[in-house]
Formats: sequence, structure tokens, C-alpha cells
Amino acid sequence: MRICLGQVFDAFDFFKRGVFFVYAKDVSIDPIEVTYVSPYAVQHEAGMVAIPEEGTSVLIVQPENTEKWYYMGSTFEPSEEIGKDKIIPDNQYLPDKNIYRSRNRPQKVMIKDTKGNALTLSSEYNPKFVNIKAEL
Repeated sequence: MRICLGQVFDAFDFFKRGVFFVYAKDVSIDPIEVTYVSPYAVQHEAGMVAIPEEGTSVLIVQPENTEKWYYMGSTFEPSEEIGKDKIIPDNQYLPDKNIYRSRNRPQKVMIKDTKGNALTLSSEYNPKFVNIKAEL
């Protein structure tokens, strides 16, 4: 099995096959096709689809005896930003800069899109405060 770090180059899926393209310099000088893998799916009836946006750093895997690459997950590391001039300020790699504030470990679950729409489940607590809520 081969695992590589790459960057989403193009998330447009014209034929709706569940693929996107990743630039992984250890694999090819050209972007490669990567098949999306969901953490939850029920055949073609239900599931979670969260294909990463262009510029996102991702881990991809190629199982033995196949030429196909599959998505493993995204990272919050700054990407190389191939062809883009996006600058991310220091300490703002996570979707919520306060995710560690109460106990120095993540105590929130956040789903957030590129427009800022978010669902946040907070279970923060420490001797100074409690912040347990669901926020849309």
C-alpha cells in the first residue's frame, strides 16, 4: 500500500463519479484522479459526501494490486497552493481558532463550508467555564 500527501487541484466532477484531482509530487508531475471515500455510506441510498475544496492538503492511498488512488482524509496543514496566491495567517489553520481553548485539546465538532455556514457541537468545560451547546 502506498500513502502520499497531496493537494486538491480540481474538485469539479463533470460525470458525477465521486472523483477529484490531486497534485501529489511524489506520484506524478500531473494531477491524478482520486476516488472519494466516505466515512458513512449505505450503497446508493444515503451517506456523507464531503469532497475537499481546491487547495486542501490531503492524504491519498493506493492499495496493492491496483492503479487507483483513494482519498484518506484532509489535513489542516498549509498547502503549497499550486497556482494560487492564498495566504493563511499563522495559528489559523483550524476552522475554529478556539477549538483548544478550554482544555488544550479539541472540545468541539465543527462542520463548516467555504461560505462560513457551520454546525458546531461544543462540549467545552474547565474550572472557569462550561460551554455545552449545539449552534447552527
